[in-house]
Amino acid sequence: MNDIIKALNLEDDTIRLVEIITNQNSLTKTVVIEKPLVPHVCPICGFSMYSKGITHRKAKHQILLDGYKLHVEMLSRRWVCQNQDCKHSEQDEYLFIEPRKRITNLIPFLIINELKDINKTCSMVAAHFNVSDTYVHDTFTKFVDMKRLPLPRILSIDEVHLDINEKTKLCCVLMDFETREIVDILPNRWETTLDAYFYSISFQERGNVEYIVSDMYSEYLTFPHKYFSVTHRT
Repeated sequence: MNDIIKALNLEDDTIRLVEIITNQNSLTKTVVIEKPLVPHVCPICGFSMYSKGITHRKAKHQILLDGYKLHVEMLSRRWVCQNQDCKHSEQDEYLFIEPRKRITNLIPFLIINELKDINKTCSMVAAHFNVSDTYVHDTFTKFVDMKRLPLPRILSIDEVHLDINEKTKLCCVLMDFETREIVDILPNRWETTLDAYFYSISFQERGNVEYIVSDMYSEYLTFPHKYFSVTHRT
C-alpha cells in the first residue's frame, strides 16, 4: 500500500493511489484513488458483472497539516449484472466514507479531538476542517454524552450567546447557585425544548429545587409553577 494512503488514515486496504494534484492558488491538494479492477460476481444470481464506466466522487478529508485543504477524489466503477433477467447493479464502495456522504468517517473524531481545547470555538474548528459550524456542533452532541448534574436546591438560570446558527443564537445554562457548578446546558430557550427537558426529569427530583434565580425573561418566570413547586424566586 502506498505510504500516502497510510498517512491519510483511510481505512480501506483495497484502494490504490492514482495521483496527487496540488493547486497553489486555492491551497488545496486532491488525492485521486481507485479500486483495483477485479472480477465481480452478482450477489443476487451469481452471474458475472461488467463495468459500465467510472464516476468521480469527491470527499473532504482535512488531515494534512501543511496549510493545504485536502480533497479525496474516488474513482468508482458501476457494475451491472450480465443476466438480463436480473440486471442488478452496484457501485464500488469505499470503507472510509458512507454512501452519499461528502465527509470521511475520520473527520468527526478529528473534530472531537480538536474540541478538547477549550480555547477553540465551533467556528474555529469548522474553519480548520472546512465544514459548517452546525456540523461541528451536531458532531459534538452526537458523540459526546455529558451527563447532567442532579437538580440543586437553588437553581440559577441564564443564557449565553453562542450563535450556533441563524435559529439558535442563545443557549440556556442551568447552574447550581451554591456550588457554581453547571448542571446542564440546553441548546436554546424555546418553550418546546424546555418542556421536553424538564418534564423528562422525575417530579421527585424537581421537588428538590427550593429556589430559582433568573432574570426577567418571560419563559423563566413560568418555571416556579410550571416545572417546580417553588414559591421562592429571586
